Amino acid sequence: MSFLSDDFLLSTSVAQNLFHSCAKGRPIVDFHNHLCAREIAEDVRFDNLAQVWLGADHYKWRAMRSNGIDESLCTGNGQWNDKFTAWVNTLAQAQGNPLYLWAHLELKRYFGIETLLTPETAVDIYQHTSSLLQAPDFSARNLLRKMNVSVLCTTDDPCDDLRYHTVLRESDFEIRVLPTFRPDKAFNITAPLLYQEWLQRLGSAANVAISSIDTLMEALVHRMDAFDAAGCRCADHSLEPPLFCDNARDLVGPVFKKASDGQPIDMRERSILQTAVLLELGREYHRRGWVWQLHAGALRNVRTRLHSAAGADAGGDIIDDAHIIRPLASLLNALDTVNSLPKTVLYNLNPRDNEALMALVGAFADGSSPGKISWGPAWWFMDQCSGMERHLNTLSQLGLLGQFIGMTTDSRSLLSFPRHELFRRVLCGWIGKQVTAGLFPDDEKMLDELVSSLCSINALSYFNY
Repeated sequence: MSFLSDDFLLSTSVAQNLFHSCAKGRPIVDFHNHLCAREIAEDVRFDNLAQVWLGADHYKWRAMRSNGIDESLCTGNGQWNDKFTAWVNTLAQAQGNPLYLWAHLELKRYFGIETLLTPETAVDIYQHTSSLLQAPDFSARNLLRKMNVSVLCTTDDPCDDLRYHTVLRESDFEIRVLPTFRPDKAFNITAPLLYQEWLQRLGSAANVAISSIDTLMEALVHRMDAFDAAGCRCADHSLEPPLFCDNARDLVGPVFKKASDGQPIDMRERSILQTAVLLELGREYHRRGWVWQLHAGALRNVRTRLHSAAGADAGGDIIDDAHIIRPLASLLNALDTVNSLPKTVLYNLNPRDNEALMALVGAFADGSSPGKISWGPAWWFMDQCSGMERHLNTLSQLGLLGQFIGMTTDSRSLLSFPRHELFRRVLCGWIGKQVTAGLFPDDEKMLDELVSSLCSINALSYFNY
């Protein structure tokens, strides 16, 4: 089979039929990404391919550093054409990495380019794609249309101005671009002075004078009202260990005062603040009918020099080996005990936790709605072919495959949506193998319905879009 042929990853006739007749044409519901609402609202056009690919993609920066590329050509002030050359030289070493597949899928699906991207072809491809990107058909909105995107959810701080979401909602743009509430800075304190500055910004955005944990929550609720009015239907959190502390609400007052005064707090105090805020937020999400997304298992900014030079989300995060199951169980149980546990999507980054997390999902199902507690798609370092197959195996064996909410890009690039195609090919290929092994019935109608549900239908229903 040739590289990226029509049937790549589809080794059985069942897989081929499922993908081409069912999965391929389904709309994309991207319920977690980091795209910029302003770029979509203003329908921006990009000057060149490097700007789209390398402007905010820490996956690529990380690979480039591993290939000996200087930081000036990653996050620095190097020229775009030089950055592109450095990226192509890196890609030539990256066969087997999802970056290799994504890059070539993006060239093929957006630009119709089937030529391999190599140091020898780089100049021609760069010039051709850069010319196309400046044409109206390749504006931000049209890039989304090309991939049949139906809904996408950005990731937004409570302090963020939602004006561009309002512009999009009031325009004739047919794709729904919705905000996601991401209040991590309320409890993930990386620097005391930065926390003080963020509290001031939040207070201004909510028109609340923040002087206590109660007024912090008042401000967050005010901002939730604004997000809700802008179409928000979910919240998202990155949880930092330690994840849970008993009696946090009784202990949090002095901890918040210490943090808001600009004093450093230790790990236990941070756990108290995180737990107290999360429990209050969880109850509010439940009241509103929002979905709660919890990402656990990342150890962030492990390289101080990189973080100081390039900031967060620059490629200095890794898979953590901290234990997440017991504290997550305690967090969910604290809300479930008072019947205030919202719909929750759990993500783990360490594949060691796959079976344990799926067992946790089953323990908190309460019959109130299908998949009330769900296991999110293979995330970040696991978002590759073998990681997605491991995820599907565990999900199907320990849970209900038919309730899976499907794939998301978790991306900062408007060219990232062929990642959904890769997932759909892996999904159909995997189902074909189950049928061949006699583990799934060879029932065309049943399999079509399953694939359609996992590609988009379940996500639309789960998030109430």
